Amino acid sequence: MDSDQVIVERRESVVQLVINRPERRNALDWSTLTLLHSSIEELAADKGVRAIILTGQGDRAFSSGVDLAGMGEGTSQRVLHDSRAKVAAVIQAMWAAPQPIIAKVRGYALAGGFGLAMAADVVIASESAVFGTPEAEVGLWPFQITVPLLRFAPPRIALELMLTARRMDAAEALAHGLINRVVPEEQLDATVEAFAADLAGLSSAATGFGKRSFYQVSGSMDHEHFDYLATLLTLVNQFDDAKEGLLARREHRQPRFLGH
Repeated sequence: MDSDQVIVERRESVVQLVINRPERRNALDWSTLTLLHSSIEELAADKGVRAIILTGQGDRAFSSGVDLAGMGEGTSQRVLHDSRAKVAAVIQAMWAAPQPIIAKVRGYALAGGFGLAMAADVVIASESAVFGTPEAEVGLWPFQITVPLLRFAPPRIALELMLTARRMDAAEALAHGLINRVVPEEQLDATVEAFAADLAGLSSAATGFGKRSFYQVSGSMDHEHFDYLATLLTLVNQFDDAKEGLLARREHRQPRFLGH
């Protein structure tokens, strides 16, 4: 499973998955999402794995979201539509895995990266962590992460973040119940490792069924939601405003949105 984009670190029954694109603030291109998806599915089938830690390489970002610079200009719309759905596929694989998954967050967790953090069963962040949905800045909307965000965020807070694209620091995220713990930067690794070790010592049979029941009860229509949101994401990407927003981002200027 090891690759340049996703590193798999195994410590007995605990496995750490590291998104390894620090030069891009661990942005998620299509190959990285594919590797994350396959890695989680393989680990889910491994009875020797009792807990999974998901994190990003370096101290700048957990993940800054889907790599807008690598969205595939010139690629067919069908291929792009299928590729965008990979965020949802990773999220659903995380929920389907019987092992508890801990997001270890330092630095930015934005857009799709925010969605992956919210899809984890437990989120432990350093004081440097910053969360947000910046899609509105480029004429888009964070469709795919609506489902995991609404699992834990108050709806008004979630909608405000989506509308305004503002960032939320770790203390505010903790206050709203989006994350479980905030610790000093130098304590993050040790705190997460100790927490994962405790989880790994529990009954994997009970944990697996318990986790499955939690997500079944808290959102039994997720698959239909993701399909609907993926369609809207592809539609909005065809708007002139979305094309202008992405062009402005590449040209390092403010976008000029016209409302169509």
